Amino acid sequence: MNQRISERILSHNLLAQNLASATVFNRIPARFLEQEQRFNAFKEEIRRFRPSLVCLQEASIHDPDVLAEAMGTLGFAGIQQQRPTPVPLAVFWHRATFDLRWSEERSRALICEFRDQTTSTNIFVVNCHLQARPDEVTSRTRVSQLHHALWRLELRLQGLNMRPQDACIFVCGDFNSLAEDAPYTFLLTGHLSASLEATQHQHVDEKGHPTDEIKHPFRFADVHDVFGRVPEFTHVRNGVGNRVDFVFAQNVGLKGALDVLPDGETWDERRENGLPSENQCSDHLPLICDFVL
Repeated sequence: MNQRISERILSHNLLAQNLASATVFNRIPARFLEQEQRFNAFKEEIRRFRPSLVCLQEASIHDPDVLAEAMGTLGFAGIQQQRPTPVPLAVFWHRATFDLRWSEERSRALICEFRDQTTSTNIFVVNCHLQARPDEVTSRTRVSQLHHALWRLELRLQGLNMRPQDACIFVCGDFNSLAEDAPYTFLLTGHLSASLEATQHQHVDEKGHPTDEIKHPFRFADVHDVFGRVPEFTHVRNGVGNRVDFVFAQNVGLKGALDVLPDGETWDERRENGLPSENQCSDHLPLICDFVL
């Protein structure tokens, strides 16, 4: 039997360079918004944490070719969202650890299947960046985006003759919503009923029939909740912090979740000082989890 080796997944909204404006971030020193400063901080993040899977939202911190070249130098291959969008998704994998077997691009999700070179285990990653702006219509849209990505993953598993509950899966990214909101509830419980506000619009079931109830067959856990290391916030701007970034897992040997704040820093200090900062490239903090297959 192949030896199980600990791996690491990192998920991070990098803050698209076109959004890193002094007008929006008027409390942040201008040098922390400069592209090369932020890009260098990101590359140092990869060197420091040494992940084997990297899921990026708002990957347009730099040009796609520049990002691919930098990650290649660090030992990664990757795919970046091809459809026109100012906030593209990207997934990178360590070339000595994983092989890409399949991927599918959606408007707000990038779905990948990898084969672990040591254990020959397949692992699936759904990298999400759900719609922004916290209004009712967008809340409904977020649920639909998440539902559709999971449905496409389920179709892939059916084609591989795999039961959805047996697959090793990570769902991660920027959900632009809180833990008490509908997308989080949908992921953890597996369904949303018509009694919830976010389902008050037409969905379709597996046969294409209209339905007010949506569901999925997976059994996800909030990784940071599993280890009792739920961050106070993952995004901060103008002194307000919210937890809007998450990592969920199913059927993965979870080993731990790293603290999202640097050693010695407090939540109050980071909320007051804001982001980006000297060593943080974005207004979002990275999420990092260890696992085995």
